[in-house]
Amino acid sequence: MKCPKCGAEVPEGKFLCEKCGADIRIVPAVDASDVAVEDEISDNMSRIRAEVAQEIRAEEARKLSEEEKRRRRRNALLFGVLFAVVCSVLAVGGIFYYRHVTSSSYFVGRAYEAANRGSYAEASSYIDRAMAAGSGPTADLLLDKGEYLYRAEDYDGAEETAGRILTMNGVSEAELIKAYGQIIDCRMHRKDYAGIAAILEASDNEAVKEYYREYRIAAPVFSEESGDFESEIALRITADCDGSIFYTLDGTKPDTHSPLYQGPVSLKNGTFTVSAVAVNHYGVMSDVVTGSFHIRSDQPAEPEILTDSGSYTGSAMIEARIPVDGELHYTKDGTDPDADSPVYGKAVKMPEGSSEFRFAVITDDGVSSDVVIRHYTLTKEPDAKLSSADGAGYCLAAMIRAGIVVNTDGLISDGTGVLSYTYAGTRKIGSDSCYLYTEVRTGFDGTAADTGRVFAVNTQTAEVYLYDGAALYPTG
Repeated sequence: MKCPKCGAEVPEGKFLCEKCGADIRIVPAVDASDVAVEDEISDNMSRIRAEVAQEIRAEEARKLSEEEKRRRRRNALLFGVLFAVVCSVLAVGGIFYYRHVTSSSYFVGRAYEAANRGSYAEASSYIDRAMAAGSGPTADLLLDKGEYLYRAEDYDGAEETAGRILTMNGVSEAELIKAYGQIIDCRMHRKDYAGIAAILEASDNEAVKEYYREYRIAAPVFSEESGDFESEIALRITADCDGSIFYTLDGTKPDTHSPLYQGPVSLKNGTFTVSAVAVNHYGVMSDVVTGSFHIRSDQPAEPEILTDSGSYTGSAMIEARIPVDGELHYTKDGTDPDADSPVYGKAVKMPEGSSEFRFAVITDDGVSSDVVIRHYTLTKEPDAKLSSADGAGYCLAAMIRAGIVVNTDGLISDGTGVLSYTYAGTRKIGSDSCYLYTEVRTGFDGTAADTGRVFAVNTQTAEVYLYDGAALYPTG
């Protein structure tokens, strides 16, 4: 039997062609023409099946190709997106990093780090870069730079930097005070005290002036304007600064050796050219202010009685200043003095017991000053080894030992006047009996003022102490 497909001989009983593998069907014998038709149909079917299989394979290949293309497109798109995202992140990060390393705050931080290392000049240069990177110079950055320059000992640069703040708008009061402080520190380093006073005087900010008051200097101001006066005046002199005021009454230029102003200056009959100068704690002197005062009074000024009312022991003396505009008269019978009353020419011995003395200056025309009254009580001197009259000398000797007075005339070591001591009574202090003395400073212009100090001299040992009304203190 032959294979209907390839024509090869197929052994009997076999159902597969060993050559082409086709199925061998046993069918009844048919006509040759039928076989030919059947073979043609079979061939057509095989061809159709082959074409269909080929088309299926082509379609599957086409689908696989299109799927591969879509997959590649998706991958390419995803890669592009990821690449764009990465680029964007890197770009943004780069921008932020660039902005960071070129920002004002970055350079301020670098300045702080440099200052911590002690590299103050480098810190100052970083502040310059911070100002360039920001909106320009600001008060806080200039203060930082000034501080770094000062620490770098560039005092001129530090002062110039702080000075820029003084001309800026919108500066807070606290920043302005700090700026003046930096300038003052630089000038203090150079001991330019006059320059400090000058810049503060030029400031129109009262808070700054008050904050740095100790460095300021201001010209003195008189309580009265120059002119003619019909009665004595008490001239007050003030200055809007800390320090001292020195003055003269004869028009000469005052300095630190002139009388020190300690209270109102009494101007009586006469013409006075008062000049005054203020000196701060750093020795800077103000401008000299001068005023002319002509005092013409029909009534003479009341007398100056140096021995105060009080209780005294021993041989006390009543002392007074001799007036220049009349004679000093006194009484001790309770009546007011007149031109016929005794004339005071030298110290009057105080009578024992209680007494009342009245004093008045009377002019040649018979015009009397106001009457000054003093009450005294004198008891017998205690059992002492020195008299009350001797105690004043012991006070003077103690001041010479202390270096305050240079000679027995009472000349003050700074040459501004003399010191004298007036007996003020006897007092039991603790277990000791002491003579008390008040201290008076007299200027070379004739003005006198009580210094407020009281001295106690032990009546037995002649030791000298300062006395505050409760306890004794060494004079040295």
